[in-house]
Amino acid sequence: MKKSKTIQYNLGNNHLTKIISGSKVSSITSESLPDAILKYDDENFWVDPAYVKEICLLLKNNKNLEFSFLNSITAIDHIENFEVLYHLTSLKNNSKTTMRVICPNGRKNPEIQSVVSKLVDDKVGYLRLRAFNVNSSSQLKKEISKIEKNKKLVGYIYPTNFLFF
Repeated sequence: MKKSKTIQYNLGNNHLTKIISGSKVSSITSESLPDAILKYDDENFWVDPAYVKEICLLLKNNKNLEFSFLNSITAIDHIENFEVLYHLTSLKNNSKTTMRVICPNGRKNPEIQSVVSKLVDDKVGYLRLRAFNVNSSSQLKKEISKIEKNKKLVGYIYPTNFLFF
């Protein structure tokens, strides 16, 4: 039987999750993606919808942040538009923040890219649904079509959890 590995983090005397301010996130991300964050406050930062994927990858992979867990995703109806809130946690750093994105196109056709795909070992299609919106099914079909162009394809991986990436 294989032994499981336990990872322990030293939380010091303060066991409460720290809130990482939008200002701190902005200062860390601005070097790589200077136009991605539109504004920020003490607990939130607003991202240009065109940069959602890039910011998510940076938030996950940056050693000062390591936001690898999506606690929840929700939306606010502001009458004139919708706003999506991503509540993110860094388990390693015991910290959290909230990324906010105002959906483009007002109420007519609100859309934020929610489906991503890639090939694993050049033969397995990996599909990830990061959020649900009115266009998720068409985005999923589009990503499946891209993957199916590979003649070596033998199957798909479609995780149903919401780990952040």
